[in-house]
Amino acid sequence: MPNGKRKSLRQSNSFDGIPDGDMMLLANVIGPDATRKVMLELPGIRLNVPKSKLFKEWYIRTHFNGANARHIGLDLGLSERRVEQYVAEMYRKPASDTAPRQGSLFGGL
Repeated sequence: MPNGKRKSLRQSNSFDGIPDGDMMLLANVIGPDATRKVMLELPGIRLNVPKSKLFKEWYIRTHFNGANARHIGLDLGLSERRVEQYVAEMYRKPASDTAPRQGSLFGGL
């Protein structure tokens, strides 16, 4: 908390106090209590939720089981083929730029 004061909210599953528009969209996804908490802790902040390749790769990496490309595509708004292309790309490169998947054949990581 910026000024050290504890901010608290009474729990309520109703959508009272949540304005229409972006905040109502957020409330429909994360719930009205979590939305009111965001409004209390971050007043005046404008948030942008980008379409992130990094997020898509994380989602596919953590949810793909070899047989659910279609379902993942529906979740992410991608075609089944595009999910399969992401999987192929991920197997060609390390999980992160700083953590190779395996060491070289002739020593060292």
